[in-house]
Amino acid sequence: MNRLALITGVGRRNSIAYAVAQQLASEGWDLLLNYWHPYDDRLELPRSNADLDELVTFARQQSVNVELLPVNLEDPSTPQKLIDHAEKLHREQGFGELTGLDQRSHRT
Repeated sequence: MNRLALITGVGRRNSIAYAVAQQLASEGWDLLLNYWHPYDDRLELPRSNADLDELVTFARQQSVNVELLPVNLEDPSTPQKLIDHAEKLHREQGFGELTGLDQRSHRT
């Protein structure tokens, strides 16, 4: 049975979350990937618009399901929205059951 990992903070190639997502995809995990570019931009963190495209392409080359969900974790309702979305992907789109969570944040 497939497993689904919810990973936050994947919006930049130069991040731990990005590397975690690549590793889990290579191990066969389905991925729900969260990012929020306004946050990265506000902190002036370097990123490219191609970063996410390349991560999704890599995951699909590993034959796993992947979905991007850009939502702001500073909103207190967001964590529940992410969990609900993961459960919906499992029920309706054949993603694995949510069994992994990797939350990364960068504070200044």
